[in-house]
Amino acid sequence: MCNFVPITFRQVKRLTYLLIIFTQILLVSCGDNSEFSVAGEITGMGTQNLRIFYYADGAVHSVTSAALDGKFRFSGKSRNPAIVEIFSSNRTFIGRVLVKNGEELECRFDKNNRYNVSIKGNGTSAEWGKFLTGNATTLSSGDYRLINSAIAEYVVKHPDNLLSTILLLTEYHVPDNEQSADSLLNTINPDACPGYLVDGFRAQLAALSSDAAQGEIFPMNLYCSDDSLFSFNPAHSRLSVICFTASAEERTGSIVPAMHTWSETFKPSLLRIVDISLATDTATWYKTIKDDSPQWVQCWAPGSVASHSIERLSIPRTPYFIVADSIGRQVYRGMSLSEVQRIINDSIPHK
Repeated sequence: MCNFVPITFRQVKRLTYLLIIFTQILLVSCGDNSEFSVAGEITGMGTQNLRIFYYADGAVHSVTSAALDGKFRFSGKSRNPAIVEIFSSNRTFIGRVLVKNGEELECRFDKNNRYNVSIKGNGTSAEWGKFLTGNATTLSSGDYRLINSAIAEYVVKHPDNLLSTILLLTEYHVPDNEQSADSLLNTINPDACPGYLVDGFRAQLAALSSDAAQGEIFPMNLYCSDDSLFSFNPAHSRLSVICFTASAEERTGSIVPAMHTWSETFKPSLLRIVDISLATDTATWYKTIKDDSPQWVQCWAPGSVASHSIERLSIPRTPYFIVADSIGRQVYRGMSLSEVQRIINDSIPHK
């Protein structure tokens, strides 16, 4: 007579993860140079699924794998070096590697510290891990000026290294620094800046750094909240602040209070405030501004950033500000309300 030992749900789950990992190992061992493999350990991860994403050979690829007590292994395919991003089951970012077909990487990540990284298997990924670990204090500081400075220093010193391109794509803070990013990208040797990695990034930077985006603000007609047209001309004010938002959530913080303060402090001849909504329709726009009680001009751009009036301004995101002087020169473009306030304080005498 046979004696059956009951198996708990936890044991079944563990056996399932073991079977998945064994199958992945078997597939990799039977593979060839038509695929890559990435294996390693994630400190603090425990046992759970991983989600892996990468762009290769003209398509976005998604892979689900398992981490058992933090140990994992997965495989994929990419003819050219691809940036592979690893996330936990709840989409917490774990880390990145650069890998292509025929390579086998061994990695160590830390779930609670994305800059505690060690990668073996190809030179670029190994150096990437060393850079992240060696610059962990700066990269985790949240100070984008320090972060960008560290990356810029590396790029200038290593124009022939593919890692210079990788760092620009993954760690450099591009918003409000588009021209600097474009300049750094152009310092990298073409062999270390392959099109399959940077074509989309380069096109975006080109649009944001274009003459149209950086040129003068010309007079334009804008649709107003009272169903009239407002003819904006920067020559009518010493300084103009054009504020672009797309939703009520973007306005619930300090933007609307700031516009109230400016309109109460300065005459339009000193400071013209133009509040342009990029909402998808007028109903959404009216709902967004109904509680504002403004003393400034509120407008809507039909077609959002593709609106004929503002298309040439190349608005990359919202909320976004453009500050222009009386000759239409853009003295600031960006997302920083504090920088707009600084420019106003330096440019206009208070009452």
